[in-house]
Amino acid sequence: MPVDTDEFIELHPRLFHMAAEGAWPSIRRRGLLSTAAILDLANISGEQRIRLEERRRPENVTLTIEGDEFVLRDQSPLNEAKLERCLVDMTATEWLRMLNGKVFMWPTRDRCEQLLGARAYRDRAHTIL
Repeated sequence: MPVDTDEFIELHPRLFHMAAEGAWPSIRRRGLLSTAAILDLANISGEQRIRLEERRRPENVTLTIEGDEFVLRDQSPLNEAKLERCLVDMTATEWLRMLNGKVFMWPTRDRCEQLLGARAYRDRAHTIL
């Protein structure tokens, strides 16, 4: 069922984003950037870009660009073989490229706090916007 934008905004006037600790100065200067946008900013191409954008990242990757640190979050829970079996209109590679072209926001504080409490994140410091 399609979501009506005005209704969504009325229900969720605030959105939440979880970033790596220390990300705020860069976000303030450049805005929230997707993985693809960060890779563009870093002029990363070829095999390195494919590895970071079209394949599952088993661990965080930190890039330093013009003095700013960018953390590309891991995708460790992702199982590419299971994903491939679920997809009907694209490949897992295409899905990962699409995923890495997005910035993710949570519509409620509770949903953001669930992510903060996840095993992969609970022992790390974060900046919440």
